[in-house]
Amino acid sequence: MSEKGDYLVISLHSENAINDAIALLKTIKTNYANAEETRDINVKIAELEAERAKIHAKRLAYLAGKVGINPPSDDDVNKTEELVKEMDGFIAGAQAGKAIIRVATNIINIWSKTLKQA
Repeated sequence: MSEKGDYLVISLHSENAINDAIALLKTIKTNYANAEETRDINVKIAELEAERAKIHAKRLAYLAGKVGINPPSDDDVNKTEELVKEMDGFIAGAQAGKAIIRVATNIINIWSKTLKQA
């Protein structure tokens, strides 16, 4: 695939996986969390929403030719696709929260490698 295609794969997969993580965490919060866990989940949801907005904005800026990227490696594209499949397999439950956050964080870390440093 092309550099642009690889970047778009990582960017879109990352944004979609974060959407899934947020939805799953909201279900966990509603159905399984106590008050302390609810506060922690709310913080994580806010962090994920901020990352999702950053990914979306950077993709739009890249497509408009306003920012460059560090091309993702084939390995990073493959890892992202594997993590998305893992996220797709989660069912919201009391024990799933940490795993969901781990996968979302790993996806964000891979996507972050594509950012050009100023």
